[in-house]
Amino acid sequence: MIYKERLNISLESYIDEYTDAGLYTKIAEVVKYHEPEWISIEKGSEQLFDVAIFRLRGLPIHLGMVVKPGQMIHVLDKLNTCLERYNTPLWDKRIRGFYRYAK
Repeated sequence: MIYKERLNISLESYIDEYTDAGLYTKIAEVVKYHEPEWISIEKGSEQLFDVAIFRLRGLPIHLGMVVKPGQMIHVLDKLNTCLERYNTPLWDKRIRGFYRYAK
């Protein structure tokens, strides 16, 4: 939604699929499928609108969008949007990488 409103970029939504069985595996597959559309960014070089991918349960299944270095917006439980620091012990150890949309 933010990419569409701020950057006029329409990204595919999978919101309706988040209730299926095998949810975590499915999300990891979607992340891998779309990975070629994004450029890997070195940690510490992230900017507004870059995406951080986090491992949960060992899989790259949680995403947050950088709103400024060290801070992200992300969604928990489909409805609760959070503004949170990602360089805390809770999130830092789970970061798989930062990515910038390149398609």
